[in-house]
Amino acid sequence: LPATTLPNFINTLPQDIVSHIGTSGFLARFRYSPSPVPTLNLVFGVELNGTVPACAVLVPNADGASGVAIGAIDRAIVSGITGSLDFLGGATPSSLQPNHGDTGTTATSLQFDGYLAAIDYDRNTFTLQLAWLTFLGGVGTDNAVKVALDPEGNIFVAGTTVSGAGFLPMVSPQATPTGALPEAFVCSVNSLGQGQLSGTYYGAPGSAITVTDLALGENGDSSYLVGNTNGPTFLTGVSSNPLGVSED
Repeated sequence: LPATTLPNFINTLPQDIVSHIGTSGFLARFRYSPSPVPTLNLVFGVELNGTVPACAVLVPNADGASGVAIGAIDRAIVSGITGSLDFLGGATPSSLQPNHGDTGTTATSLQFDGYLAAIDYDRNTFTLQLAWLTFLGGVGTDNAVKVALDPEGNIFVAGTTVSGAGFLPMVSPQATPTGALPEAFVCSVNSLGQGQLSGTYYGAPGSAITVTDLALGENGDSSYLVGNTNGPTFLTGVSSNPLGVSED
């Protein structure tokens, strides 16, 4: 991936290892130019990865990015999955989850964490800065698949977890995770990545779930998940409205 088309672009992210062995996520920005010929010009492209595997046998380690939303001016909120303890240099100490959830050392502990990262682009100095980073995960494989922002700038993230009760503690969850098979989660985090505002799980016994997208209602007071499941008991194992929540 080219670093950028701008000759004076300076990447100041802690990790951007082009020779990284394994998989990396990336973030790229393009700018539309209507004339003289409509074109999309690359502003920057940067790899998102780390160097220290969370698991001693996870070599090469693997990182990825799957969701992006635009927050404050020139700030990208990226979600994804990481197998690196030092992903992007490590999480912000004051973040919601400053440490990777898994440090297993056996062949059965090939776990990953999800993450949220806020990355700022300075169009005056042509630099990228990591505003903050938080891990989202426990002792199993967890993935922060999609991200969206409400009108107040709060961050909603959805993905899958097999960490069970060891996953990020949820605020007032409507379901209890089992950790046996992948289950969906959705939670909201404040704009600084420091506090969880709400969160819950979605799944059913015997059903493996993958989340493919997330969307918010007009005022950010409702969130919609779509995905896939292979469970024959999915529709009977998940109540459509377990707490009788009113939409009024």
